[in-house]
Amino acid sequence: VLSGGDGAATLDALAAGADDVIDRGVSGEELRARMRVRLDRPPVPRRQLATDPVTGALTEGAFRTALDIEVERVARGGRPGTLAFVSFHELPALHAELGSRARDELLAQVVRLIKADGRKLDAVGVARSQLALLLPDTPPHGAQVRLERLMRKLHDRTYRVGRREVRLTPIIGHAGSLPDLASDTLLDRAWAALQH
Repeated sequence: VLSGGDGAATLDALAAGADDVIDRGVSGEELRARMRVRLDRPPVPRRQLATDPVTGALTEGAFRTALDIEVERVARGGRPGTLAFVSFHELPALHAELGSRARDELLAQVVRLIKADGRKLDAVGVARSQLALLLPDTPPHGAQVRLERLMRKLHDRTYRVGRREVRLTPIIGHAGSLPDLASDTLLDRAWAALQH
């Protein structure tokens, strides 16, 4: 709580770690409302979020946790799964031209489409700064069929970015998990497939 509307004092308080700064003259009703909001929805640092609030994809750390769990499941005798990287030929040019906000807006639409097309146990996230898809309990042939269908859906759709409509050319590389395959090796194989 600060007295007066001094902008420098507000900036200093926020830099020192304050979550919110209010003027001493604020009404008791507004102060209670702010406190209720803080108690009902405590702020969480972005680095601790499991899901990116903009794109809806799992963060890199949360996706890595899901991948490790999947690799452990297969190692215990579960049926193989598939890890896929999804990239778009046009994305670097769109990012350079329109910026990261446009890229995130586009990726949010893609993530929604992938989630609607998939199963509840599938995970869409980020790995190696790239969109990744984890398909547990999906053998190679089933993954090939599903990913080809997904590729057609991603390609056939028109996306809105700001006032522009864009079409995307998806590039998908995938690898199947095996009982003796470590998470890093699975990531390397799927990454190599994407690059190829």
